[in-house]
Amino acid sequence: RKFSDGITEMLVVCATTVHRVGLKTAPNELCPRVPLMAWNTCAFTIQAIENILQEEDKPLFGSLQNRQIAGLKAIVQFAASQRLRSSQGVIQRHFADMMGVLLPVLSRKNTPSVLDVDFFHLLVGLVLSMPSLYQEEGIDLQPSAVSSAFNNMYIFHLVTMAHILQLLLIPTGCFQTCPVALWHKRYPRRRNRLIDLPEDYSALLNKASHFQCPKSAVDERKHPTLCLVCGAMLCSQSSCCLSQLDGEDVGACTAHAATCGAGVGMFLRIRECEIVLMASKTRGSTYPAPYLDDYGETDPHLGRGNPLHLCPERYRKLNQLWQQHCILEEIARSLEMVNVMFAFEWQLV
Repeated sequence: RKFSDGITEMLVVCATTVHRVGLKTAPNELCPRVPLMAWNTCAFTIQAIENILQEEDKPLFGSLQNRQIAGLKAIVQFAASQRLRSSQGVIQRHFADMMGVLLPVLSRKNTPSVLDVDFFHLLVGLVLSMPSLYQEEGIDLQPSAVSSAFNNMYIFHLVTMAHILQLLLIPTGCFQTCPVALWHKRYPRRRNRLIDLPEDYSALLNKASHFQCPKSAVDERKHPTLCLVCGAMLCSQSSCCLSQLDGEDVGACTAHAATCGAGVGMFLRIRECEIVLMASKTRGSTYPAPYLDDYGETDPHLGRGNPLHLCPERYRKLNQLWQQHCILEEIARSLEMVNVMFAFEWQLV
């Protein structure tokens, strides 16, 4: 379809932002990788939604709210629009390169190993770029509905066979996977989850007691903090671990979140027994830790000193908060409930 100038401008801004943030590069709307990043964003979003629904034992279709369905449709349409606003020659080259992964005889360059390919990403890119083959210089041609249906079916068959081959080339894959389970096997992408936490909180306290700051010889360790996304132990709220981020001094958690979660982070301050949620250098809040005593109560700052044990249900909710990209929303809700008289410098956490 033909987009208005306003919509076209918004599409360009969104595409260049995805490109800039995803590749950590300067904004460049003419870069040939812009459409690839849009397609990958679309594919990853669909995978993330499917993972969340599977965690909740919900079917893929029919379980989303209207708002979520509208958002998903918008992302798909945004990804599809990249073919219309990019050079058809660039899109056609992308299609040829992706087909080269499935049919190496067509490849014009070194292709990745079949074991290193996420075939759902490949499927999305092929489906969204294939109509470019009908384009001619200066002539806007589109495949018919029948042609599109057959094209998509053939692409799906090719990608499915490649995925089955991928399973058969794992040493234990063909023995552990029955024909029915082939369609449920997630390979090579693992489902994103927060790290596993010990059942007894004393194990974390013991781990914190042995942690030493990598940048300071002084044994301060005031705020040993655990990243729940990757498991890294950090020296938080300490001047010894300040670093530069975009020309500004930031703390260890803020710097780590920039590389681990594109600015979004979830951390456990071990000696305070509380969760720190971060969404940017200036936005953050605290959240109850998923550890309870024998009375079913939390113990912030370990004031009561009762033995604490992991509550699986609370940690599952934290995992959902992270998986569903609701950390920013939770921070905003927390700030509305608490009347903060002064601005906390979250960038120094």
